[in-house]
Amino acid sequence: MLLLKHIFSEDLKDRFPEILKLLSKLVEKQSGLEYLETILRYVVSGSDKIKEEDIENAVMEVLREKGGDIMPTVAEQWIEQGVQQGMQQGMLLDARDMLIEVLTERFGSVSSELSEQIKRIDSRERLKDLLRQALRAKSFDEFGEKVEGMPNTR
Repeated sequence: MLLLKHIFSEDLKDRFPEILKLLSKLVEKQSGLEYLETILRYVVSGSDKIKEEDIENAVMEVLREKGGDIMPTVAEQWIEQGVQQGMQQGMLLDARDMLIEVLTERFGSVSSELSEQIKRIDSRERLKDLLRQALRAKSFDEFGEKVEGMPNTR
């Protein structure tokens, strides 16, 4: 589904490893419960249209005999995964904000185009590299020249 979602997107190249990672998780599964867990994880992480409570109720209703055994394990994993994802998202937000702040302090205002492009970066390593470049560059133009794919506009 993720492949279908991004097949015509400009970011397919960036998303493709994530898609393959999801596929590899399915290939490793050996039981129906593992497939169910994978589906539940996908629904929880991929949609804000259904609440965890609604998913739990649906699983309990459809799989009454096994649902009671499944849901505590899945709920524990959701909590752990949610905490980890929250921390990762928080670190990404901080890294993006810090890069924009450094660019603004060093070179003046940052264009909304550049700011939006920075906000779409989902790699902490890429953001750290850009931050280093922003700190080392003598001018905004030098920063733009050294950073592939960034617009050369403030």
